[in-house]
Amino acid sequence: MNLFERTVAELGEFYGALQGEYMAGSLEDEYNSRVGYRWRKETDWQIISTGVELGVTRSRFTLYVGGSCLIYREDTDRILKDNPPLPMISLKYHDDLEEERRFGAYAGIEFQLTPALHLNIEGQIMNEESIFGALEYYY
Repeated sequence: MNLFERTVAELGEFYGALQGEYMAGSLEDEYNSRVGYRWRKETDWQIISTGVELGVTRSRFTLYVGGSCLIYREDTDRILKDNPPLPMISLKYHDDLEEERRFGAYAGIEFQLTPALHLNIEGQIMNEESIFGALEYYY
């Protein structure tokens, strides 16, 4: 969602954008342990991701900065499937709830080489340290 766009004749066009996504799902898996027991694992997970971006666009380039937040939550149960030893009959393990929060910042610049060919270079810090480059062609 674009929050605003404002053109200042001397400086270019300023913009602000907000993005977000929510994903959820479940996973069921069966596996064998090292000692030969069969287990069933049931996992429910959720991801919430948000970001804010501010930038300025001049005639042939765009300069932008932004921040991001990622929240990951996972809840897992393990159930012994067959042939459990006597003290483990009907045993169900509830693994610890896994929750992770990560915050990050990024900045980048996009050059318009031709109307259809763009070069984008972006760097990230905090939750992930990386440099990203892309050559994009719009047809």
